[in-house]
Amino acid sequence: MFSSRQLPGIFLDHGGDTVRGARTSAFAAPFTVEEVGECPAGDRAALAQLLQRLSPRRTAGRRVHARVAIRPEGQLVRVLSAEPKRLGELEYFAALCSGQLQIDPQAYLLSVLNAEDGRPFDPARTGERELFFCGLPLAELEAAQGALVDQDIYPESLELGTVATLGAVADHVRHAGLAAPVLVLELGGASSQAYVVSGGGVTHARPLSSGLDAMVPLVQRNLGLKDAAAAKKLLHANAFDFSAMGPELTLALAREVHALISHLEMRTGRSVGHVLNLRLPPKLGWLGLALARGLGLEPLAPAMENWLAARGITPAPAVRAAVLPDPGWLGVWGLMLRGEVQDVGQAA
Repeated sequence: MFSSRQLPGIFLDHGGDTVRGARTSAFAAPFTVEEVGECPAGDRAALAQLLQRLSPRRTAGRRVHARVAIRPEGQLVRVLSAEPKRLGELEYFAALCSGQLQIDPQAYLLSVLNAEDGRPFDPARTGERELFFCGLPLAELEAAQGALVDQDIYPESLELGTVATLGAVADHVRHAGLAAPVLVLELGGASSQAYVVSGGGVTHARPLSSGLDAMVPLVQRNLGLKDAAAAKKLLHANAFDFSAMGPELTLALAREVHALISHLEMRTGRSVGHVLNLRLPPKLGWLGLALARGLGLEPLAPAMENWLAARGITPAPAVRAAVLPDPGWLGVWGLMLRGEVQDVGQAA
């Protein structure tokens, strides 16, 4: 009987508005990335076509076995100061969840990881007080598992796409020898997330109260539109040049991020060198550039090919031209880099 590691690998990143997938010549590096594709999230027919493209020999009725990343709305990704030796105490852990994390631990599947290498936290192995907490509501996990199976996908492993992406960014920073940490932003609707990533791992992770929704009233007012729905549609449609309005639209978000950067500088004496915006669709590329200018930071342009080659990942020529310039694929590369894939359900 063949091991799954000797068979072609399928990797799927359900990244917000887009599902990205890749097929490799094996599950474990070194391997060749033979095929890639993407489709809009929520488009069942398009997803079926993508799965057929990645697994052309699959017979009817058989599910695609894949390593899968998901990005649920209620996901939690934070770096917190904690007392490692007390994490095993139920009262202490419950107080940490209800206080700093503001969640009900009974309703969440939560993991505590080592911020440096992403491995499950082991109090006997480290004395670090800064720990990486990640997880998601049990209800969202069950819904995601059911949706995957319903779409003919069998998840051999399931993890948070944000965690896989941050791991890829940290590994790239180490490989590139970047001296300054990178600010990673995930812009959402009602809120956003900010992460500071260095070669040593994720040093900061915190929510931001500003998101894309806060920009809608500004668009409505400045353009004299009748309602918020029309303003939101225009903002996401890329049918209008918002470059002149960019500084005003990103002002609230930039202020929050500036506060985070100032805190980092005061605490560590180090400043951020680059910014990387995740989950922004191509139509909102101008927004990422406007935010970078407002922060006075250069957008990170990862040198993907050399980095992946150093990790034993060789994209086929067609793949190289199609996806290597796009940082949106970092989640897929992060899934591939996981030598020992840890499920989000493996609690410490």
